[in-house]
Amino acid sequence: MKTLNLFLALTLGVSACFPCVSFGAGFQIPEQGARSIAMGMSGIGLAEDLSAMYHNPAGLTQGNGTRFSLNVAGIEPTATYTRAGFDAEDNERDLIPVPFFAVASDFGGRLKNVALGFDVNAPFGLRNEYDSNGPQRYLATNISLVTAYAGPYAAWQIEPRFSIGAGVQYVYAKAEIGQKINYGGALYALTLALNPAAANRALNENLAYDGNLDIKDATDGAWAGNLGALWTPTDALKFGLTWRSGVDLDLE
Repeated sequence: MKTLNLFLALTLGVSACFPCVSFGAGFQIPEQGARSIAMGMSGIGLAEDLSAMYHNPAGLTQGNGTRFSLNVAGIEPTATYTRAGFDAEDNERDLIPVPFFAVASDFGGRLKNVALGFDVNAPFGLRNEYDSNGPQRYLATNISLVTAYAGPYAAWQIEPRFSIGAGVQYVYAKAEIGQKINYGGALYALTLALNPAAANRALNENLAYDGNLDIKDATDGAWAGNLGALWTPTDALKFGLTWRSGVDLDLE
């Protein structure tokens, strides 16, 4: 039941934060690797740098020697919550860092046509906050979902124009949710049911009677994996294929 309640709260929180926008990717943050970002997220078919571990691990065979990559992307979500009878409420501006670290090596060519790597990234997450006294407060005042993926990768160049790759990641997730509880509204409804003449409508959504719901440090871990293939039929043409497993997380 805790898991279900947390899932519903996250869903409502996201709805409150982005009421007028639809995101097909949900919590996904595909901005992994500076080169891939600059090239319009074309990492699956290109996969020439270490962001291949996220986009298409088969691309690791395209590099030589030992390579390192460390970069951080920044995302600043903006949203406005609107509710009939209330002023529009803007979220608090907040820059969210999206880190990416990777290392890979063919060990000086000693691993013939094989490359090994290790990657840490955060491909899913969200953080947003509103005024704790705003009209959205009974849906969410703040929400946060953070994930971290870390694990090894391997790629094999089967022949000069075709490579395959795979990776295994441990996934750590943490969520926090804050919202107000309309105890004044509950008191008004109870009084209305028991003694309508004594019911005071001013109790409903009265700030003085608001309660607080804070879910903090809801965490879980799981395992995930991804596969990739890269085919280069000509020097001017590449085809990439990638698959990523789903992850089930029970945040409590």
